[in-house]
Amino acid sequence: MLKLIFWFENNDIAKRTLIEKEHGGGKFEGVTLNPTVMVLKEDMREAAFKLHENSNGCCFIANSVNFNITHKPIIKSLEDYKKYIL
Repeated sequence: MLKLIFWFENNDIAKRTLIEKEHGGGKFEGVTLNPTVMVLKEDMREAAFKLHENSNGCCFIANSVNFNITHKPIIKSLEDYKKYIL
């Protein structure tokens, strides 16, 4: 079943592991992307998580580098903030 998701905001704070060589230089060993997504309604949260489950396969960054990329999404609902707005 196709479900419509209203995506309002998308921010990401990446955390990375860098290996430094003794005499300078280095390389990334891995990166974790932590996208924070805002959806319109609470019932859209689960569908947004499901979209991220296979995100590595579609991720331009993950498909362009030679180290591990993982995704740990944070999904928020605009309804979470309704009590502060009204």
